[in-house]
Amino acid sequence: MDLFTGDDYHRPQEWAQAFFTAKFEGLIALLRHDPSARARNVGIFGKTGAVARLTGWQTSRTSPSMDAGLLQDLREVGLSVLDVPNHVAITPFTE
Repeated sequence: MDLFTGDDYHRPQEWAQAFFTAKFEGLIALLRHDPSARARNVGIFGKTGAVARLTGWQTSRTSPSMDAGLLQDLREVGLSVLDVPNHVAITPFTE
């Protein structure tokens, strides 16, 4: 199932609310544009930004894509951090 296609965020917001209500902490899903069907997308739910204080963890307010240690740890388990994509308006094809 594709939760999002186009500019209408109503359906994905409904799903997000349902996941929140069910106390999901994240999702792992196939990437729809991967023809090999091997790549996975990981979504972790919670407040954005670094936590100010968390016992036993070092926190940072820098972008995850700038954290060399984090990127290396992720590479070792087959994950990576992508930049936030630019929002591009979608124009429906009409004949």
